[in-house]
Amino acid sequence: MPDATTAVDLDAIETRAAHLHEYGTLTDGPLQEDLDELTGNDVPAMAAEIRRLRTERNRYRTAWRLARTRALSTSGAADRYATRAREGQTALQDMLGVLLGAQMELDEAQAEVAALKAVLAKAHTAAGVVVLAASEETGQ
Repeated sequence: MPDATTAVDLDAIETRAAHLHEYGTLTDGPLQEDLDELTGNDVPAMAAEIRRLRTERNRYRTAWRLARTRALSTSGAADRYATRAREGQTALQDMLGVLLGAQMELDEAQAEVAALKAVLAKAHTAAGVVVLAASEETGQ
């Protein structure tokens, strides 16, 4: 009997069964009928079923390999998209930091402008200078 790693040669088995059928003779009638049934019907039917099962197994192997390849490809794509998302998130966080820094600088500059306007207004008041609004200067 072949082990699990050795493929069964169905053609050789069928040939041996056919030779047994051609050359074997038994004197006992029921045994001869059993031999005829075995070599004429059972062995060819089993060989045909094994061939069918091998074909089906090969179809499943092919389908499994395709599914595995697709899964690995999808997994790789998911990894690439996750990496891109992390990079995008990092870039957004960096931009937010820059934006917050710029906003803080703007707030400081606006506070400094307001303080300078107040100092200038005091200086004008102390000097008796009347400052007209921009619309009054142009006559509008």
